[in-house]
Amino acid sequence: MVRTALAALGRRNPSPSVIAGRANRVMAFLTRRLATRRQVIRAVGRLTAEGT
Repeated sequence: MVRTALAALGRRNPSPSVIAGRANRVMAFLTRRLATRRQVIRAVGRLTAEGT
């Protein structure tokens, strides 16, 4: 993750955010395109609640 962040900083025109990992990039893409913000918040809430 550090390498990804440093590589993004070294770019000429860096993007406002950087997502490390292929699976994370795919999930970020899908949640932005296929789900509403409310659906994403609920899903993340369920995932984090199960871990406790």
